[in-house]
Amino acid sequence: MELYINYKYRAPGAHLHEVTTITTTTMDVEDSEIWTNPHPVGDVIPLRADEPEKYGEQPKEYRVVQRIPMIAPTRDSGYSMAALTVIVTDP
Repeated sequence: MELYINYKYRAPGAHLHEVTTITTTTMDVEDSEIWTNPHPVGDVIPLRADEPEKYGEQPKEYRVVQRIPMIAPTRDSGYSMAALTVIVTDP
């Protein structure tokens, strides 16, 4: 299944809904992986921002603090779309 991933940054101490999108991507995963992989909570991952002129060219490391998976079932009990929002913060 193709998984759409939206990476969002939350500053340390910020309110739960105070997030900024860093980047988005897609990844091929098995149906069951959306719930636990990729990027489990606690992982440190490198991300390059979509706006390099604002955030710099080099990737930065972030720690995963929250994962919000979403799937849309089809009529045949399969999945037509899957998305994952990954909330990260400073490592």
